Amino acid sequence: MSLISPNDIAFAVKDFAGTCAPNVRFGAQRCYGDLKSTDDMHGVQGGATLIVRTTTLVVAQGALTGVTEDSQLTVDGAAYLVRVIEPQSDGSVHYLLAEKT
Repeated sequence: MSLISPNDIAFAVKDFAGTCAPNVRFGAQRCYGDLKSTDDMHGVQGGATLIVRTTTLVVAQGALTGVTEDSQLTVDGAAYLVRVIEPQSDGSVHYLLAEKT
């Protein structure tokens, strides 16, 4: 479940980012989104610790059309590749992203 309701994404991005411009771009489309990164630590064989970063973009359903896995999105000026698309029952879509290098 999204931390921010899809109806509040535009308000939250404007309020927290201090900008009135949409922060997500896909081709000519622009919308507001909430980008979250989390680091998860996993123990691996030999006692080492693996840190896995998960980056998730939450947008309202219908805000972006034509996005598929491996599409490129720009969020706050940084380029990302879409790895997984997860529509949610709350009216949002979660895009699991990989930073494009």
